[in-house]
Amino acid sequence: MTTIARKIDTYVDALYKALQPDGVDSYEEIRKRMARILGQRFSWAQTNGTLAYVRRHAEVYGWTVPYVKRGLALDGEEHRFFTMDIEHDRRFEFDLEYRGNFDNGCYSNVAGIERTCSNLAIMLETAKQYEPLRVHKEYLDDFKEEVEHFTRRASRLLRRVNEKRDAA
Repeated sequence: MTTIARKIDTYVDALYKALQPDGVDSYEEIRKRMARILGQRFSWAQTNGTLAYVRRHAEVYGWTVPYVKRGLALDGEEHRFFTMDIEHDRRFEFDLEYRGNFDNGCYSNVAGIERTCSNLAIMLETAKQYEPLRVHKEYLDDFKEEVEHFTRRASRLLRRVNEKRDAA
């Protein structure tokens, strides 16, 4: 194992320990706990990088940290960052006490994807105007249609979630 791989594994282990036993509320709390566990300064970039790495390599480690609602935690949104195990059949498992935070994280990320895709569709239409080759214009237009379709699906999902929340 290379020195870099050992360092990454050390950070991943520290992240897991930092989120035990009940999760944490913020990136800052994760950063501080990891610094204490590692016995060294630990930056925001290192914290974000470790989270991204674990999410990208969840099957290797057997756990991940689900995405959370963006912004500051409100009342009732404590322990937003928590570990989620991967079962042998590749399903994720977590304690139901985290369900609200999990749902809020999903909603927040779908809303972010919706905005990003909407902006991307506009950018693709703009790029098409400046593309001299017809075949490239067709490709850009085809991809823009797919992105717009995904945007509509994300919008529908968000509306349904809002309707469900309003009915509750």
